[in-house]
Amino acid sequence: MTTGRAVTRVVLAELDGAQPGALPLGRALRDTGAEVIHAGVLRTAAELRATVEQEDPDVVVAVVGSEPGHALATRVAGELPGVPLLTFPTDTDVHEWVAGSAICATDPSSQACR
Repeated sequence: MTTGRAVTRVVLAELDGAQPGALPLGRALRDTGAEVIHAGVLRTAAELRATVEQEDPDVVVAVVGSEPGHALATRVAGELPGVPLLTFPTDTDVHEWVAGSAICATDPSSQACR
C-alpha cells in the first residue's frame, strides 16, 4: 500500500488475550521510526477489520500467543484490504526479535525500551 506518509503506520494487536510481549515490541517498532497504534486485545475478526479500517495502517503486527489467536490471524490475513499482517506466534519470538533488532536496552522485562 502506498500512502504517501513519510512514516510507516503500524497497528499492533494482541489476538485472543493480553500478550506481555506487545509492549516491548511496540517500543522497538517505535524506536525504528514507525508510528505505532497499539490496538490492545482484539478477540474477533470484526474487531481487527474495524481497527484496520479506522486506523489505515501500512501493516498490522499481531502477537498471537494461543491457538485461538493463531486461528484468528489465519482467518483474517486474507481479509485485510491491501494491508499485510505479520504475526509473532509467542512472546519468546517477540523478545528474540526485540533483542536482535531494537536500538534500546534488550531486556524485555525492563522499562528501558523507550
